[in-house]
Amino acid sequence: MPFRRHSVIVVVLLASASVAGCSDAGPVNSDVLDHEGARKEYSAFIEKLDFPSGSEAPSFPAAVKEQQPDGTMGFSNYEKGYGESFAASQWYCMWEEQWLEINEEDPNAADEALTLLEGSLTDEAFTRYLDESTIDWRQSVLDKARLGDGSSIAQDVKLNCS
Repeated sequence: MPFRRHSVIVVVLLASASVAGCSDAGPVNSDVLDHEGARKEYSAFIEKLDFPSGSEAPSFPAAVKEQQPDGTMGFSNYEKGYGESFAASQWYCMWEEQWLEINEEDPNAADEALTLLEGSLTDEAFTRYLDESTIDWRQSVLDKARLGDGSSIAQDVKLNCS
């Protein structure tokens, strides 16, 4: 009899494990977005922003299949906030590029661009995705630009906005 009782227990455990293993209704991590979720987050954030005259916000990058940690090919997931962070970065780059284009020809418009960029350094919608050292560095870049030295903005555009 002990053999039969152990057999029943093993069968019940195996059946339970196989049912649990086959279920795809596991816990959902609300901090993870698929490509469409990240694109919607990006689009919603972009709609709230003003871009330089005559320019349009860039589109969110297309989904690309990539090798996943388990070795299979699939689409990447995104951390919640990625779409907003990407939108903020695109906006910042576009205003830096605008400043570089108009700095010498239209000082008033260039001043307005710097004012917008400076405002983003205290706007929680932007700063929640930046660490303090990045905010400080951006402020030093804008301070130099206010004094007429746009070399740091040019370098930032070259390194981070391509």
